Amino acid sequence: MVRFGFEVDERMMNGLLRGLCMKSWEEKDLLEDAYQVFEKMTKKVSVTDPGTYGIVIRTLGKGKKTDEALIHLHHAIEMGHIPRTITFNNVIQALCGEGKIDKALLLIFLMYEHGKIPSRTSYDMLIKKLYQLEKPYDACALHGAALKQGVIPQRKPRD
Repeated sequence: MVRFGFEVDERMMNGLLRGLCMKSWEEKDLLEDAYQVFEKMTKKVSVTDPGTYGIVIRTLGKGKKTDEALIHLHHAIEMGHIPRTITFNNVIQALCGEGKIDKALLLIFLMYEHGKIPSRTSYDMLIKKLYQLEKPYDACALHGAALKQGVIPQRKPRD
């Protein structure tokens, strides 16, 4: 586009990527396109917009690309961009869906470590998955940990 006298700036690229990510939530075949644009941006332009990082991480989580989502989540945190709770929840949900409960539990600690309070939804997803995996004691322990932090999960411990 530069040869036509039109220069693409960082803000415009961030806007394009955000739109592509949100569209990929409905049209799953756009996920790879969004990820390729993000990869090119990180190589050519310093992606400093925390919102863009958050949306890319959420998109990767929703698209079941949990390994990439975790890599970029850690990278964003290293850069000082602490994602919103909903971003963490999307990754927790994807990890639970793939049966990676240990990694999902670690995200709770990562959230606290960086000043984010996990939501009721964060705990509910994990408690539900622990019961599905027939780990009721772990589910009860997590429920207790949530209560200690002032979060009241909707899912109650079972007998």
